[in-house]
Amino acid sequence: MKKLSSLLLMLSLGFMSQAHAASLFKDYQFGAAYSEFTEEQGYYDCSNDLGAKALCLDEVAFVGHTFDAALMFAGQDLVSVSLFSDFESDLLAKVVGALVKNFSLVAMQGQQEILDLIVEAKSGKDDAAFSAKIDNFEAINLSNGELSYLFIEQTAGGLKPSSNATEATQSLPKGRRGAEVMVIADEEADAFLIINFTSPRLELERQEKLMAESVEDF
Repeated sequence: MKKLSSLLLMLSLGFMSQAHAASLFKDYQFGAAYSEFTEEQGYYDCSNDLGAKALCLDEVAFVGHTFDAALMFAGQDLVSVSLFSDFESDLLAKVVGALVKNFSLVAMQGQQEILDLIVEAKSGKDDAAFSAKIDNFEAINLSNGELSYLFIEQTAGGLKPSSNATEATQSLPKGRRGAEVMVIADEEADAFLIINFTSPRLELERQEKLMAESVEDF
Protein backbone atom coordinates (compact mmCIF):
# COMPACT_ATOMS: atom_id res chain seq x y z
CA MET A 1 0.00 0.00 0.00
CA LYS A 2 1.35 3.38 -1.00
CA LYS A 3 2.95 5.39 1.80
CA LEU A 4 1.75 8.93 2.50
CA SER A 5 4.32 9.94 5.09
CA SER A 6 5.81 12.88 3.20
CA LEU A 7 2.39 14.31 2.42
CA LEU A 8 1.18 13.71 5.98
CA LEU A 9 4.25 15.46 7.35
CA MET A 10 3.40 18.49 5.24
CA LEU A 11 -0.21 18.30 6.39
CA SER A 12 0.82 18.34 10.01
CA LEU A 13 2.34 21.78 9.46
CA GLY A 14 -1.19 23.04 8.85
CA PHE A 15 -1.86 25.04 5.68
CA MET A 16 -5.35 26.48 5.21
CA SER A 17 -7.46 29.19 3.62
CA GLN A 18 -9.89 31.06 5.86
CA ALA A 19 -13.48 29.85 5.99
CA HIS A 20 -16.31 31.53 7.87
CA ALA A 21 -19.54 29.95 6.61
CA ALA A 22 -21.20 27.10 8.49
CA SER A 23 -20.79 24.84 5.48
CA LEU A 24 -20.17 21.14 6.04
CA PHE A 25 -19.50 20.08 2.45
CA LYS A 26 -20.14 22.11 -0.69
CA ASP A 27 -23.63 23.66 -0.30
CA TYR A 28 -24.63 21.55 2.70
CA GLN A 29 -25.03 23.81 5.73
CA PHE A 30 -24.92 22.77 9.39
CA GLY A 31 -28.44 22.97 10.78
CA ALA A 32 -30.19 22.73 7.41
CA ALA A 33 -33.73 21.36 7.77
CA TYR A 34 -34.50 17.74 6.94
CA SER A 35 -37.43 18.93 4.80
CA GLU A 36 -35.05 20.71 2.40
CA PHE A 37 -33.86 17.37 0.99
CA THR A 38 -36.57 15.73 -1.08
CA GLU A 39 -37.13 12.49 -2.95
CA GLU A 40 -37.48 14.51 -6.14
CA GLN A 41 -33.88 15.67 -5.64
CA GLY A 42 -32.71 12.07 -5.36
CA TYR A 43 -32.51 11.72 -1.57
CA TYR A 44 -33.77 8.54 0.09
CA ASP A 45 -34.07 7.41 3.69
CA CYS A 46 -31.13 5.24 4.78
CA SER A 47 -31.64 5.47 8.54
CA ASN A 48 -31.94 1.71 9.02
CA ASP A 49 -28.64 1.11 7.24
CA LEU A 50 -26.74 3.72 9.26
CA GLY A 51 -28.45 3.29 12.63
CA ALA A 52 -29.44 6.96 12.94
CA LYS A 53 -31.66 9.46 11.17
CA ALA A 54 -30.13 9.87 7.72
CA LEU A 55 -30.79 10.63 4.08
CA CYS A 56 -28.55 9.29 1.33
CA LEU A 57 -27.74 10.48 -2.17
CA ASP A 58 -25.91 8.51 -4.87
CA GLU A 59 -23.20 9.75 -7.23
CA VAL A 60 -21.81 12.80 -5.44
CA ALA A 61 -18.63 14.16 -7.02
CA PHE A 62 -15.50 15.00 -5.01
CA VAL A 63 -11.84 15.08 -6.14
CA GLY A 64 -12.90 13.76 -9.55
CA HIS A 65 -14.43 10.64 -8.03
CA THR A 66 -18.02 9.53 -7.45
CA PHE A 67 -19.09 8.87 -3.85
CA ASP A 68 -22.31 7.92 -2.11
CA ALA A 69 -23.29 10.60 0.41
CA ALA A 70 -25.06 10.30 3.76
CA LEU A 71 -26.61 13.31 5.49
CA MET A 72 -26.93 12.74 9.24
CA PHE A 73 -29.56 14.57 11.29
CA ALA A 74 -30.20 15.35 14.93
CA GLY A 75 -33.94 15.82 15.07
CA GLN A 76 -34.70 17.89 11.99
CA ASP A 77 -31.25 19.50 11.73
CA LEU A 78 -28.33 18.44 9.54
CA VAL A 79 -25.22 17.84 11.65
CA SER A 80 -22.77 15.97 9.39
CA VAL A 81 -22.14 14.84 5.84
CA SER A 82 -20.29 11.62 5.02
CA LEU A 83 -18.95 10.37 1.68
CA PHE A 84 -18.50 6.62 1.01
CA SER A 85 -16.48 4.75 -1.61
CA ASP A 86 -14.53 1.55 -2.15
CA PHE A 87 -10.97 2.11 -1.00
CA GLU A 88 -8.20 2.89 -3.47
CA SER A 89 -4.76 4.12 -2.37
CA ASP A 90 -4.71 6.73 -5.13
CA LEU A 91 -8.13 7.98 -4.04
CA LEU A 92 -6.93 8.34 -0.45
CA ALA A 93 -3.99 10.40 -1.70
CA LYS A 94 -6.34 12.64 -3.72
CA VAL A 95 -8.63 13.20 -0.73
CA VAL A 96 -5.73 14.04 1.58
CA GLY A 97 -4.26 16.33 -1.07
CA ALA A 98 -7.56 18.19 -1.39
CA LEU A 99 -7.92 18.60 2.36
CA VAL A 100 -4.43 20.04 2.77
CA LYS A 101 -5.65 23.21 1.04
CA ASN A 102 -7.99 24.03 3.93
CA PHE A 103 -7.26 21.72 6.83
CA SER A 104 -4.50 20.63 9.20
CA LEU A 105 -3.95 17.02 10.18
CA VAL A 106 -3.96 16.89 14.00
CA ALA A 107 -4.22 13.18 14.80
CA MET A 108 -4.39 9.63 13.47
CA GLN A 109 -6.49 6.94 15.12
CA GLY A 110 -6.33 3.17 14.91
CA GLN A 111 -8.43 0.47 16.54
CA GLN A 112 -6.93 0.95 19.98
CA GLU A 113 -4.74 4.03 19.99
CA ILE A 114 -4.43 7.63 18.84
CA LEU A 115 -1.34 9.36 17.52
CA ASP A 116 -1.70 13.02 18.51
CA LEU A 117 0.40 14.95 16.01
CA ILE A 118 0.26 18.20 17.98
CA VAL A 119 1.75 16.42 20.99
CA GLU A 120 4.34 14.77 18.73
CA ALA A 121 5.23 18.09 17.07
CA LYS A 122 5.85 19.65 20.49
CA SER A 123 8.00 16.72 21.64
CA GLY A 124 11.13 17.97 19.90
CA LYS A 125 11.46 15.10 17.43
CA ASP A 126 13.30 15.89 14.20
CA ASP A 127 11.52 15.54 10.86
CA ALA A 128 12.95 12.07 10.20
CA ALA A 129 11.79 10.70 13.54
CA PHE A 130 8.40 12.36 13.18
CA SER A 131 7.93 10.90 9.70
CA ALA A 132 9.07 7.45 10.85
CA LYS A 133 6.51 7.44 13.67
CA ILE A 134 3.73 8.36 11.22
CA ASP A 135 4.91 5.62 8.82
CA ASN A 136 4.88 3.00 11.55
CA PHE A 137 1.50 4.01 12.95
CA GLU A 138 -0.03 4.10 9.48
CA ALA A 139 1.38 0.71 8.43
CA ILE A 140 0.29 -1.10 11.60
CA ASN A 141 -3.25 0.24 11.61
CA LEU A 142 -3.85 -0.15 7.89
CA SER A 143 -2.78 -3.78 8.22
CA ASN A 144 -5.25 -4.10 11.11
CA GLY A 145 -8.01 -2.82 8.83
CA GLU A 146 -8.88 0.46 10.53
CA LEU A 147 -7.24 3.89 10.36
CA SER A 148 -8.61 7.42 10.61
CA TYR A 149 -6.93 10.71 9.70
CA LEU A 150 -8.36 13.55 11.81
CA PHE A 151 -8.28 17.03 10.28
CA ILE A 152 -9.50 20.43 11.48
CA GLU A 153 -9.95 23.64 9.54
CA GLN A 154 -7.22 25.63 11.26
CA THR A 155 -3.90 27.31 10.46
CA ALA A 156 -0.49 26.30 11.76
CA GLY A 157 -0.45 29.50 13.79
CA GLY A 158 -3.90 28.73 15.13
CA LEU A 159 -2.70 25.33 16.34
CA LYS A 160 0.26 26.67 18.32
CA PRO A 161 -1.65 27.62 21.52
CA SER A 162 -3.15 24.12 21.76
CA SER A 163 -1.35 21.40 23.68
CA ASN A 164 -3.12 18.52 21.94
CA ALA A 165 -5.57 17.64 19.15
CA THR A 166 -8.62 17.61 21.42
CA GLU A 167 -7.91 21.10 22.68
CA ALA A 168 -7.32 22.36 19.13
CA THR A 169 -10.63 20.90 17.97
CA GLN A 170 -12.60 22.28 20.90
CA SER A 171 -11.19 25.76 20.36
CA LEU A 172 -12.14 25.99 16.67
CA PRO A 173 -14.04 29.18 15.74
CA LYS A 174 -17.66 28.90 14.63
CA GLY A 175 -18.05 27.64 11.10
CA ARG A 176 -14.69 25.85 10.96
CA ARG A 177 -14.99 22.19 10.09
CA GLY A 178 -13.64 18.87 11.19
CA ALA A 179 -12.97 16.15 8.62
CA GLU A 180 -12.30 12.53 9.47
CA VAL A 181 -10.94 10.33 6.68
CA MET A 182 -11.44 6.66 7.53
CA VAL A 183 -10.08 3.50 5.91
CA ILE A 184 -12.00 0.46 7.12
CA ALA A 185 -11.77 -3.18 6.02
CA ASP A 186 -14.58 -5.63 6.76
CA GLU A 187 -14.32 -9.32 7.61
CA GLU A 188 -14.30 -10.25 3.91
CA ALA A 189 -11.24 -8.02 3.36
CA ASP A 190 -13.18 -5.44 1.36
CA ALA A 191 -11.88 -1.96 2.16
CA PHE A 192 -13.84 1.27 2.21
CA LEU A 193 -12.99 4.97 2.32
CA ILE A 194 -15.25 7.26 4.34
CA ILE A 195 -14.96 11.03 4.73
CA ASN A 196 -17.02 12.63 7.48
CA PHE A 197 -17.44 16.42 7.62
CA THR A 198 -18.61 18.03 10.87
CA SER A 199 -18.73 21.44 12.57
CA PRO A 200 -17.21 20.82 16.02
CA ARG A 201 -18.00 24.19 17.61
CA LEU A 202 -21.57 24.35 16.34
CA GLU A 203 -22.17 20.73 17.36
CA LEU A 204 -20.81 21.49 20.84
CA GLU A 205 -23.14 24.48 21.13
CA ARG A 206 -26.08 22.34 19.98
CA GLN A 207 -25.34 19.73 22.63
CA GLU A 208 -24.86 22.37 25.35
CA LYS A 209 -28.23 23.87 24.44
CA LEU A 210 -29.89 20.47 24.69
CA MET A 211 -28.30 19.88 28.10
CA ALA A 212 -29.46 23.28 29.34
CA GLU A 213 -33.00 22.58 28.15
CA SER A 214 -33.05 19.20 29.87
CA VAL A 215 -31.93 20.78 33.15
CA GLU A 216 -34.69 23.38 32.88
CA ASP A 217 -37.26 20.65 32.22
CA PHE A 218 -36.09 18.68 35.24
